[in-house]
Amino acid sequence: HDGRTSSAYGNTGFAFHDHRPIAADHSILSASENPGTVVVRRVVIGALVLGGTLSLAHGAWIPAKARLAQVLLNHAWHETLRSGGSAKPWPWADTWPVARLIAPSHKKSMVVLAGANGAALAFGPGHLTTSAPPGVSDNSVIAGHRDTHFAFLKAVKLGDVLQLQEPDGALHDYR
Repeated sequence: HDGRTSSAYGNTGFAFHDHRPIAADHSILSASENPGTVVVRRVVIGALVLGGTLSLAHGAWIPAKARLAQVLLNHAWHETLRSGGSAKPWPWADTWPVARLIAPSHKKSMVVLAGANGAALAFGPGHLTTSAPPGVSDNSVIAGHRDTHFAFLKAVKLGDVLQLQEPDGALHDYR
């Protein structure tokens, strides 16, 4: 027998008889592989797939969390305007809105938070509490990250107006 086979349709092919060992999942092992190596390889592949999936999920979580925080901050600002008090954006927050910074020509509006620490600045610009309160006629310092919330400042031109809204709703223009 030369190994040739014929099908009912007249096609000719070759049949190979493989005498390699068969693993528990019916895959064929090469002569140099042992079942332990296959298990280790599958565990490593599974761990890599799981790690990649978790990394993608974490990467998607950060922007989702940032968007949700902006919704909560805007809600807290509107509550501050309505009540005249300090409304926290979420129950465990250690900051609250103290003003709104508006750049009309750049279509930007952002809530300014109490404190210029890392926790506050992660969500938006923060008011340095050792400076004058926003809106008074003294030096008030508002800090923010230049590559996120304050990225628009690189496009500000001489004469552009920046507005600051106080918790009582009063607007102040700055040029």
